[in-house]
Amino acid sequence: MSQYSIIAWMAALISLNLLKSRTILYQSVTPLPSLGLQLSTTRGFSFPSLFQHLSAQPDPTCRILLPMSTSHTFIPLNNISAVIINEGLSRWNVRYYLAVVIRRGGGVVVALDGMRQPHAVLLEIYHDVREQLFNEYEDQE
Repeated sequence: MSQYSIIAWMAALISLNLLKSRTILYQSVTPLPSLGLQLSTTRGFSFPSLFQHLSAQPDPTCRILLPMSTSHTFIPLNNISAVIINEGLSRWNVRYYLAVVIRRGGGVVVALDGMRQPHAVLLEIYHDVREQLFNEYEDQE
């Protein structure tokens, strides 16, 4: 093997590692009452579990997660105009997403943008965020 082919293989492996480490492992929306909203995204590697291959009925959700980086976005409460569930059209599909509208023309911040959540899950997150930040939905149970 020549020196250039070894360098090419190493470059390919490094780029594959970098692409795989950009995989979103999990995201969170944390309402902080009277302070604001914190959005977090954790990226890293996801491997199938060794026990998954040994069991009679493998579980595809059983994975080993190796977090590499976490990014946080904090939105102060006085900058939040509204928290909404919006829908976007993509070809023949409707995709729902949770968004935070920023005051004074600051735009929209999409929460949980890397993962497709079902509408029922987004609705529960929406109600929890509104309850924690704006004291809504408390007496409706």
